[in-house]
Formats: sequence, C-alpha cells, structure tokens
Amino acid sequence: MNVLLIGGGGREHAMAWKIAQSSLLDELYVCPGNPGTVRHGRNVALDLNDQKKLRAFIGFYNDLMLDDSPLSKLEREMIAVVVSSANRCYYCQVAHGQAVRELSGDPALGE
Repeated sequence: MNVLLIGGGGREHAMAWKIAQSSLLDELYVCPGNPGTVRHGRNVALDLNDQKKLRAFIGFYNDLMLDDSPLSKLEREMIAVVVSSANRCYYCQVAHGQAVRELSGDPALGE
C-alpha cells in the first residue's frame, strides 16, 4: 500500500514514524514533509491545490518506481539521484540518495 501523508509539522513526523512501521506499507510520501519525516518516507514537493498535478505525480511515480521492471528498486533510485542532480533538484537528489543508502546499506552511496 502507498500512503501520501499531507503536512510538514511535528504531528506528521510522529504519524510518518508510526505508518512506516506497518508491514502493509510499500511507499510513504510526505508532502511537504520536514527533515524528520524523510527518515520514514519520501518528502515530495507538490502543489496540493492542483489536484490534476497531484494525481499525475502519483500515477507517474507509481509507474516509474514501483511497477514491474527489469531494474531493481536500488537501480531505479540510483538513476533518480543522477536525474535529480542533472535537473538541479537538490531536494529530490537528497531524498533519492537517502533511499539509495537505505536500500544498499552503504552510507556513502547516493552522495
């Protein structure tokens, strides 16, 4: 199950921490999130007032990062780090880099 948690305060951090413990969880997105929520899920910068873009993000992200692929989840996250760097989206680069470090178990990978 994928979950989008909306908010960026202390309550959302506590909720993200608890949601991340669920065995039913596949991905946790927090919008906009904060430095604490990134430890439990993926912070995403979205305009929550634009429902069309929000639905497009969810569909596109699920297709790209979660659907069947010859690439592993780690490989997809590594590609996302490079693309984020090329796009100069340092926020995304840090978020995907964290996922790379978690998936690989290597604290230097994804930097």
